[in-house]
Amino acid sequence: MDFGLSEEQEDIVSVVREFTKKEFDIDYTKECDQEHKIPLELYKKAAENGFIGVYFPKGYGDQGLGILKTR
Repeated sequence: MDFGLSEEQEDIVSVVREFTKKEFDIDYTKECDQEHKIPLELYKKAAENGFIGVYFPKGYGDQGLGILKTR
């Protein structure tokens, strides 16, 4: 049984990593965490890139990719 990531999953991991490296400022992220605020501009960008709700079934308008925890 193969427990490794599929090629599609590896691609998703790569795209999300690039997005976070480009968009997330560590100091701003810490500030949001400490103040319990949601950075809406980042949320909107993540949604535009299809990163929000990827685990919901396709019938609900999302990608239906399931939940997978990595590293």
